[in-house]
Amino acid sequence: LLVLQVMIQQGAKLSDLLAPFRKWPQVHSNVNKPGNLQWTMSSALENKISKWQQTLGEQGRILIRESGTESCIRVMVEAIETSMAETILADLQTQLASDLS
Repeated sequence: LLVLQVMIQQGAKLSDLLAPFRKWPQVHSNVNKPGNLQWTMSSALENKISKWQQTLGEQGRILIRESGTESCIRVMVEAIETSMAETILADLQTQLASDLS
């Protein structure tokens, strides 16, 4: 309803409001973890995330979180280029797998 309200206030079509929106390629993965393991992000993983976020700047994002329903860590990367997102995802998966072993 809020979108409809903005459309009415601005006298704009939805396509006009969404024109500046750019959808980036998104890749994601689940990294399995032992069910009884209490996961905390390692400093090595934090460093990798920081490095990759600096590389991406405003042109992508990284999200890593523990699943609330499955015994896994969810990893998502968005970037302008699919190949860049896949490279980052692979690096983070490798670190996570190492952390969880």
